[in-house]
Amino acid sequence: MGTPQGTTTGKRAPQPGEMVQGKGIFIGTFDLIDAYGKSLGIKTKWYDAAVELGKPMTFNATADAVANCDVNGRGGLQLDPAHYEAKLFDKLRTEEALGKNVIAPLEVVKTIYELRNQGEYKRRSDGDLPGRLITTAGTGYAYWQWSCTPDRNYPGRVRAVDFPDRDDDWLFRNALRLSGRVCFAELDL
Repeated sequence: MGTPQGTTTGKRAPQPGEMVQGKGIFIGTFDLIDAYGKSLGIKTKWYDAAVELGKPMTFNATADAVANCDVNGRGGLQLDPAHYEAKLFDKLRTEEALGKNVIAPLEVVKTIYELRNQGEYKRRSDGDLPGRLITTAGTGYAYWQWSCTPDRNYPGRVRAVDFPDRDDDWLFRNALRLSGRVCFAELDL
């Protein structure tokens, strides 16, 4: 009996865009950099739980929705929306955030954009399946994806990525309604 397409077995490392059973879509391995250019200092593997949160929401509402999202028995972290990335990085360092649902930093969201037409992302999109990425312009900016990376000069704004054309921009966290994805990290051992 063969291995189902889009899953990994044994010790083979998952490839970006590949579904990892019980986790989600493998995004990649990152040594994240904060808004000030400082390295997080630990390597993390990031996964997309393949959950689109539904109707576009403000960043603050997305933070609440992700905190309350329970996917594959994996709960979320309640983080202060005004300092989300800094709090996330603190909790990744202490390992409290590992395996918890969160809003991903910009570097991770940009990588999801790069993978949008590959592997599991393409399969879900082609089949119009739950958890697909919204990559065509529509109402309510559903095709924009929030990241948790703040503007260090204007903390009321965070970076978001436009999935049809990869533009990214600083947007007000409590004004615009954009899409959000549920992601989580593990240590890269």
